[in-house]
Amino acid sequence: GEGVISVTANILPSSVCKLCSFAEEGDFENARDTHYSLMGINNALFIDTNPVPVKAALHLMGKIENELRDHLVKLSNDHLEILKKAMAYHDLLVTK
Repeated sequence: GEGVISVTANILPSSVCKLCSFAEEGDFENARDTHYSLMGINNALFIDTNPVPVKAALHLMGKIENELRDHLVKLSNDHLEILKKAMAYHDLLVTK
């Protein structure tokens, strides 16, 4: 098969697309650089049970409401701050 399953693509689709394109083209230097530039946000998006962090990120971007299904719990304040810091690096936070 071909393709990618990526949580990060929900908030940085063009960056994940570039990473995949570089890899498909055999441009592993740029693929590696792009991969490393995404490591902070990738780590932050898995700081808690999926999909909690990505839903928090989408909310912080103004894309969705801050709601979770009943069995999910919102991010702790500590984890939320880590996520915000990673998102700020990519200029993803909506200022209100």
